[in-house]
Amino acid sequence: MKTKEIAKRIIHTGLKNELGESVIRNAYALSPRGTRRWVQKLTPQPQDYGREQRKLQQDGLTWVFEPSNYFQWYHLFGFEDDVLDVLTALGRNAEAFLDVGANVGYYSLMVAKHAGVPSIGVEPHPKTFGHFCKHIELNSGSVDVRAVQSAVGDADGVAHLKDFGVGDVGKFSLREGEENSIEVPVTTIDKILDSTSVGLIKIDIEGFEPEALLGAQKTLASLPTLCLEYSPDWYANKRDYAKSAFQGLVDMGYQAFDNLAFRQQGARAPIVDLVAILELPERFLTQRNVVLIHKSKVEASHNAMMRYVKA
Repeated sequence: MKTKEIAKRIIHTGLKNELGESVIRNAYALSPRGTRRWVQKLTPQPQDYGREQRKLQQDGLTWVFEPSNYFQWYHLFGFEDDVLDVLTALGRNAEAFLDVGANVGYYSLMVAKHAGVPSIGVEPHPKTFGHFCKHIELNSGSVDVRAVQSAVGDADGVAHLKDFGVGDVGKFSLREGEENSIEVPVTTIDKILDSTSVGLIKIDIEGFEPEALLGAQKTLASLPTLCLEYSPDWYANKRDYAKSAFQGLVDMGYQAFDNLAFRQQGARAPIVDLVAILELPERFLTQRNVVLIHKSKVEASHNAMMRYVKA
């Protein structure tokens, strides 16, 4: 092992405790944006942790995080999250927020708290859903959040939720094959909302975003803003199906932006052609977060994002 790696491991081990983690959180928050990556290099990594938990007060909420889970590790240390920034900025103009693929409820609770709107979080995995419900319980009276235990697709049914086997409670997907999987119920966004009006929807369900969109036709008629994990590499075996979902949004008048670019530039960021990307050779298909906004709401969304950035 190289000396540099040995030194890094010693630092990580020394900081892997509640005091050290608090020091890192504060150092990161106080550091200029351009230097924060150096603080991150000193941070103990998810693989450095076992199954220990950390309970803490952060961002006005109470959390119980498992640092061995990358998503929870990332938020334990308060690292910048451009998806959260966009959700919070745009959530302030929404009637409510729907979080599809809620994991342990981080975005559901944060948007409810800091955008001041009711949230509905949807999560299929029993253990993760239980963790989500624990967060709601810990913050009872502070946020308006409802949890729904289900997978989401284009029709009601059942599916097998596959564990990717990477030790990360967020790494599950409705992939074909039943090995290392559990059976979960599937429903549609339209059924979950049942005419409830929402202005903002986040969908991050490991490659099944097209199914979720096609099961939300009634909901989409009210033109909510969408924040998606767009995974064209996972759509490769169902390109025509995925194209129909994204072309439907284009036909309705939606414009797509890269999430990070929108966070920085608002609607002055380049428009992304999600349908054309699906025509590219598979080696060029990369995952990204995108925000889709109806053309009638683009300018208001731009202004909301810029106000948030300047605040």
